[in-house]
Amino acid sequence: MKINPAIPKLSFKYGVVGGILAFVAFLVFHYIGLTPGNLLSFIATLIVVGMFTFLPMKDFKSNVNNGEFRFYHGMTIAFISYLTIASIYGILFWVFMELIEPDYLATKISILKDNFINQKEQRIEEFGLEEYERQLRGLDQITVSAEIISEFAKRVFFGLFLAPIFSIVLRTRQR
Repeated sequence: MKINPAIPKLSFKYGVVGGILAFVAFLVFHYIGLTPGNLLSFIATLIVVGMFTFLPMKDFKSNVNNGEFRFYHGMTIAFISYLTIASIYGILFWVFMELIEPDYLATKISILKDNFINQKEQRIEEFGLEEYERQLRGLDQITVSAEIISEFAKRVFFGLFLAPIFSIVLRTRQR
């Protein structure tokens, strides 16, 4: 089975735009002062990854393949799209942390620690004192590369979850 040459082009194009848009959303949330890991940031990431995983599938079905769409088309398009989104975002996030705001990670760790300490009683009840202390010490071990990998993985996991759903919704019945 030969892959239609439009698939990688289309997927990459949407993935690049999605990665840039995801980073712009991050910048907006960062500069308006929303704390890292907030619900709004999570929802925005889900929407951007979802939208830029779905749109190339819909574009391929409507404008390239004459309304014909198979599950493997969707999975291939989605795979390239969400990997591109995650990669572009990861590169831009790295540039941000290394060149634009070198204090970002230290500030984020400080915010996470404060939140962790404020929830001490609840976390000790839930996990125990030893686990609470281990997790608190672990916050100091977060590195730039670990943060980038974490952000990359979030976008990939969203894509992995959404790709089969969109592929099933858009597929056409075989004749």
